[in-house]
Amino acid sequence: MPVHGLGYVLSWLPWAAALVLVQTGAEELVFRGYIQQQLSARFRSPVVWLILPPVLFAVLHYDPATNGALNTLVVVMIGFTGLAWADLTRIGGCIGAAWGWHFANNLFLMVVLGNAGQMDAFVATATPYSITDMPMLPIVTDLATQIAIWLVLRRMLQRAAI
Repeated sequence: MPVHGLGYVLSWLPWAAALVLVQTGAEELVFRGYIQQQLSARFRSPVVWLILPPVLFAVLHYDPATNGALNTLVVVMIGFTGLAWADLTRIGGCIGAAWGWHFANNLFLMVVLGNAGQMDAFVATATPYSITDMPMLPIVTDLATQIAIWLVLRRMLQRAAI
């Protein structure tokens, strides 16, 4: 359902993009750039340095007031995405791919398609439901899309490393 006209969205796009770039950059610097790097320097096991930062990232998104009954699922999906970003950081040797994907993901959700009444200040369109009322199909579709993006980016980074 339409929320804002194209003129409104385009007028705010530079500001929204700049804010999302800073927000995602800060998160990537902390979780993939600092925490993952520091843990990998101290522990040989990837179980520690590949799993711990995404788990922490996901737990910090725990918000039952916003996510309602889907809170656990939202946290798990954010944890999976964080794990994919950690894997891309491992393969690429830098946070570039993770940051780019994180930026594109968040910008899409904040400018193109939001949830009704939640983070929809800049969006052109919104779903007819809030996160708490979200049906299963969009969740499964989002998960499938995230897996596909991860596999494509992973393959691109592996080819670039050859």
